[in-house]
Parts: sequence; structure tokens; C-alpha cells
Amino acid sequence: MYQEEFRIVKMAEVLQVSRSGYYRWKDQLGKIDPEEKSFRSLVMSIYEEHHGRYGYRRITAEINRRGIKINNKHVYRIMRALGLKAGVRNGTKKQRNQIIKNR
Repeated sequence: MYQEEFRIVKMAEVLQVSRSGYYRWKDQLGKIDPEEKSFRSLVMSIYEEHHGRYGYRRITAEINRRGIKINNKHVYRIMRALGLKAGVRNGTKKQRNQIIKNR
């Protein structure tokens, strides 16, 4: 980081944050809440279960159906962090009525 070049006190002053706030932020980097890990694995399992066709709205509905309360914005953030995107289903071709002339 910039610790070699700048002192923490000066950086905190310039950024208008406290030193303790900086160190709290630094300690939180890379730590993931155990509940968040379970949500991530649940979202991933539902996504794979439905072959990548479910987006964040359907996954949210599925999780809520299973009795776990979670907000769709939370599921959206998890999917974005994991790089998951819903696949678009191929629609069936509509058959048009054609008039066949007798020869």
C-alpha cells in the first residue's frame, strides 16, 4: 500500500477519517461473515440447480420459499460478486399458418 511512502496520520488527515477508522477498515478487508458464506453457497447451489437460468429475482423467491428471509438486492450483490448472470432461454419458434396451394 502507500504506507512506505506516506504516514498513516497524514493519510487519515487528508482523507478526513480517524486513524482508528482506517485500522478498523483494514482489519475488515478479506473477512466474510459466516452467514454471508452460507448465503453465497445457497445462491450458487440454486443457480447451478437451475442450470444458470435463474436471475436474482427468481433465486430470491426460491430462497424465501425455503423459509429463509433475504432481500433481492442482497442476492443481486452476491451474484455480481460471484460473477453469476442468468442465461437467456431460447424461445420456441412460432409457426405461422401457411396456405398450401393444391397443384
